[in-house]
Amino acid sequence: ADAVPFWARQGFAALPAALPPGYGAGARLMERALRD
Repeated sequence: ADAVPFWARQGFAALPAALPPGYGAGARLMERALRD
């Protein structure tokens, strides 16, 4: 299932990075800034 919208609502943003093929075609590397 496409989980990107779920994680985006949690404050994560998808990065334009290629992941290894084992992650699947819809996989996205995501990050979220940490608070101080």
